[in-house]
Amino acid sequence: MDHPISPDVSVEHVMPQAYCEAWSSVVTKPQHNKLRHLWANLIPLSSAMNSTVDQDPYSSKKKIFEKESMFTSARQLAIDNDTWGEAEINARSEMLADWAIQRWRRPSDPVA
Repeated sequence: MDHPISPDVSVEHVMPQAYCEAWSSVVTKPQHNKLRHLWANLIPLSSAMNSTVDQDPYSSKKKIFEKESMFTSARQLAIDNDTWGEAEINARSEMLADWAIQRWRRPSDPVA
């Protein structure tokens, strides 16, 4: 599978890095501090798209990710999640951890 390679790629925090009004009804400030930098809350986006969505609520971001992102992971996140908060980030964390364990074998794992 071909992957887009571009110097214009940036990392989007789906739940923004800074706690803001748009997200205050979704998570508390302590939850935000715990969740915002988790791998599950990060997706690749073009720099332009990242600056456009910035601190928007997820309902706005979802539409843009699903229809306009060149990245499969961003589109899939939007397709799979109607909302984005602690439960969704924790579920995606588990999915990514399972994927990583299958993808990257540890030296102590037996060879299949």
